[in-house]
Amino acid sequence: MVSTSKIKSVDFYRKIPRDLTEATLSGAGLSIVAALSMLFLFGMELNNYLAVSTSTSIIVDRSADGDFLRIDFNISFPSLSCEFACVDVNDVLGTNRLNVTKTIRKFSIDSNLRPTGSEFHSGEVLSLINHGDEAGEEVVEDSVALTGRNFDTLLHE
Repeated sequence: MVSTSKIKSVDFYRKIPRDLTEATLSGAGLSIVAALSMLFLFGMELNNYLAVSTSTSIIVDRSADGDFLRIDFNISFPSLSCEFACVDVNDVLGTNRLNVTKTIRKFSIDSNLRPTGSEFHSGEVLSLINHGDEAGEEVVEDSVALTGRNFDTLLHE
């Protein structure tokens, strides 16, 4: 069996120099319990860190479009062309909707905030005319089809 003097020498809680102190059995017991508790907690944390756990969950969003919050706003940027104005929506959950165009209406205005033309419709160009190697097959978003009717209007914007 281990002698009590060896157990007493494990006392972590001595307050004064070792040669002036006397180790106690209760101090040694407390020191041993504290050391074992620290080892146990360290082992449990290490086990938890090294363990592999997989959690899968699927949540079905049953809300219709009418359940969302409707926000009406009227913002005027006289020096900004409609084709460069866009709206991005971010929410607290991290959902990002970029370039929202479905419910946004844009009108070109002059410097006095008066409408200068009809409503601006952004969308894909319906037909792409290939004029050489420069034109690709990619979809062009938020571009305006240039016609004989809107050329002068777009030239002076």
